[in-house]
Amino acid sequence: MATNYGGRQEIVQACRNLATQVQRGELSPEEITEELFSQHLYTAPTHDPDLAQRTDRVLTLVDGRIVTPEPVIG
Repeated sequence: MATNYGGRQEIVQACRNLATQVQRGELSPEEITEELFSQHLYTAPTHDPDLAQRTDRVLTLVDGRIVTPEPVIG
């Protein structure tokens, strides 16, 4: 599966959704956990990815190790 992932917008939207629930009295701030937060992310119906391939040439986590991308020659 490939997904267009920017990250920041997803976090903002999750925060807004949770804040709305708190404002309505449906949820207290103390009830917000990492698991609940993850349920509001775009990828909520799927498992966490095993590999994240980024195209901006930054460090990537692979099997618990941080790796650097190979330099592009040519």
